[in-house]
Amino acid sequence: MKIRKLTLEELGKIFLIQSKCYSKNFIESIETFKRLIEIYPEGCIGAEIDDIPVGYIFTHPWIRSSVVKLNGKKLNLPKEPDCMCIHDMAVDPKFRGRGIGKTLFGETLELCKRASYSTITLVSVQNSQTFWEKLGFKKVAEIVYGKERAFLMEFVV
Repeated sequence: MKIRKLTLEELGKIFLIQSKCYSKNFIESIETFKRLIEIYPEGCIGAEIDDIPVGYIFTHPWIRSSVVKLNGKKLNLPKEPDCMCIHDMAVDPKFRGRGIGKTLFGETLELCKRASYSTITLVSVQNSQTFWEKLGFKKVAEIVYGKERAFLMEFVV
C-alpha cells in the first residue's frame, strides 16, 4: 500500500470511492473535495494498491465541538482553530479489512502532532462509531447530520 497526498486530477476517482461508501445523504461534490485540497492540501491523503486508489482521508484545522457542514464549497479555515477535524474518510469496500483506514488515521494523527493540536474531531455516520471507538475516539454528542443520526466524536492526542 502506498500513501500519498491527493491531487486535483484524481478527484473523480475519489468521488467514485465515496459513492461506494456513503448513502446519498452524505455524498459531497467534487467541488467540495477540490475546496478541501485548496484550503489544506497537507490534510488530503490517499491510499493506493497497485496504482489503484483504494481510500482517502480529508482533514483540516477546525474548532472543537463545531460541525462542518456537508458540501461546504465555500469552506474556509477558522482564524483560530483549536483542533484537527477528519472531514471525510472512506475505503473502497473491496479493500476493507486490510488496515487502510487505520493507516490513513495514523497519517492524520502524525499531521495533528506536527501541527501541535491535542484533539481530533469528526462526525461518525452510518454506524461507523465502533470503528472510531476502536481507534480511541469517544462520543461527545449525538446529532442529526445529513438527515440521519450521527455522533460528534473526539480523540485526545
